[in-house]
Amino acid sequence: MKKFTKICLITSVVLVLLGGTICILGAISGGWRMIYGMDRSSALWRFVRRVENSYVAERLGYMTYDMTDEIVHDVTKDIKDEIDDAWDDAWDDAWDDAWDDAWDDAEPSLRNTSDDMNAIKEEMEHARDDMGSIMENELMKDIPQGDGDTGIASSQVQNMDIEIGGAALCLMESENDNFALKIDGKEKYSCYVSKGTLHLEGGKNHLTDNNRERVYFYIPKGKTFDEVEIDVGGGIIYIGELDAQKVDLTAGAGIISSQRIGCHELDVEVGAGEVVLDGITADKMDLNVGMGVAYVQGGIGREIDAECGMGSIEMELDNEETDFNYEIECSAGAIMLGSKAYGALADDIYVNNRASGKCTLECSMGNIDVIFAK
Repeated sequence: MKKFTKICLITSVVLVLLGGTICILGAISGGWRMIYGMDRSSALWRFVRRVENSYVAERLGYMTYDMTDEIVHDVTKDIKDEIDDAWDDAWDDAWDDAWDDAWDDAEPSLRNTSDDMNAIKEEMEHARDDMGSIMENELMKDIPQGDGDTGIASSQVQNMDIEIGGAALCLMESENDNFALKIDGKEKYSCYVSKGTLHLEGGKNHLTDNNRERVYFYIPKGKTFDEVEIDVGGGIIYIGELDAQKVDLTAGAGIISSQRIGCHELDVEVGAGEVVLDGITADKMDLNVGMGVAYVQGGIGREIDAECGMGSIEMELDNEETDFNYEIECSAGAIMLGSKAYGALADDIYVNNRASGKCTLECSMGNIDVIFAK
């Protein structure tokens, strides 16, 4: 929920409370009986109609084109002041009530922030345990024999683009200067170089059951790429060690896990999948989570931009909290920054630590937890 929407909602609440307060107070104080019991031809009613057509209408923003100077002058300065005071008092009361109600709604969310974050931690632990179990019991057992040499030398490749569907892919170190590919399954995978970019594609045939397929891709030890893009649909990608200037990771409904990634810029996008990234070293990280789960452990040098929709983000950083200035926006979710909790309606909060780094946290209906190791 963006700032404009929040302003509209708060304004609506204020107007509803204002109208309701006036009506209720009038009814309780016997206003209806007075109105129906009055002689509407009296001087008072003539005065009310004249005021209604002049100053009060003007205050409420209605244009009356039949006003005359005589009617306007009938409303004296004292009466105008009384109307001003009544209007201001009613507005202030309604505004205070609106914020009180908003705070009452937000306070339980703040009280529950700790419970939410504990739930996130448990969820992240389960995700890491699941990935460890998959690696130990599934991926690293019975690796196909043979060298799987593709004939593609490290010197031919500057970039890498990997796109797989439902299979399990492991990125591992090669024992020589060539890339290698081993496949345990029947699905076809293509590996080729085009304009300095190595492409690995496959596992997208929805007519075949490729969920049990295992693909092992070997990268020459010490290889540093300019740019790496990895996109997994419903499968699993495990990254042993990876070095590049820029790394883009996309997990639709699948899982991406890493042992170590070193890069200048890291861009992670999670739909309904899971991302468990250990050993991250990056200057800049952009993390976007829809309904999935993301865990990131490592050090970020200069800039963090984390956005969470309905999912969960946990960042365990090898930084100090004072390494960054913070911009925080939280609609209906929860953000835990170190030991500080920010709940619903935490809008455009800026924390200035006079730091060189910048961290932007935006949470709609999910949860973000930032833990500092130092």
